[in-house]
Amino acid sequence: MKSTIVAFVLVLLMCNRGIRLSSHDNERYKFPIYINERVGDQIDSIEREEYRLFPNIDGFISAALYEHPLGWKWEIITEKERLVVVNKDSAAVLILADYIERYEEIVGSDFDFENKWNIVDYDVLGQPITQNELDYVTERLEKQKNARTMAAAAGGCLSGACIGCVVGYNVRDTEHIYAVEEAWLNLADVPEVAIGIGAGVGAVLGFGLAVLTIKADAEEAMYIVKKGREPVIVE
Repeated sequence: MKSTIVAFVLVLLMCNRGIRLSSHDNERYKFPIYINERVGDQIDSIEREEYRLFPNIDGFISAALYEHPLGWKWEIITEKERLVVVNKDSAAVLILADYIERYEEIVGSDFDFENKWNIVDYDVLGQPITQNELDYVTERLEKQKNARTMAAAAGGCLSGACIGCVVGYNVRDTEHIYAVEEAWLNLADVPEVAIGIGAGVGAVLGFGLAVLTIKADAEEAMYIVKKGREPVIVE
């Protein structure tokens, strides 16, 4: 009886701890990230002009950066709406803080800054896109491509086997080719041979088609990153 009570209490404690941890996890996404001493945890319209941030946002009022399950999330308030932008680059906050902190040094020549953070392009908000993020996206695309290639090969193999099965049994059951049996092949083996040939040809065709049509490269990865960072209107 005592062991049952102890077990029950432990379960309650674990459930309570889980609820508190979940609540804490949700709470941390509600508060903006402190960027640095120059701007604090929110960029206002004056700071936006001073540091040349968010050049393509009309009617800008303020912007704050939050943690997000996929990385970071910008919430931008304008005169007409509230925008949300998700940035999956793990170094996004460090890059922004460094840019603002050394703005006077960087604005004249940004080559060293871009080289330091391996920046290769900028998104619609003017935020940097790094080679590290592109490499990550490209790797994911390659994995998807490989999975699709294998699926296409398997599909081709199955389709070829089915066609081979139909053809093989039709050939075996056709009386006027009995001479084949006497020449070089036992008619009982015809379906198996046709299935094997069909599966092989189908697999090769499926694999080849997948390789030709599914291609992951830097341009595709860049498009995905920029598309994913386009502002979404939430209000």
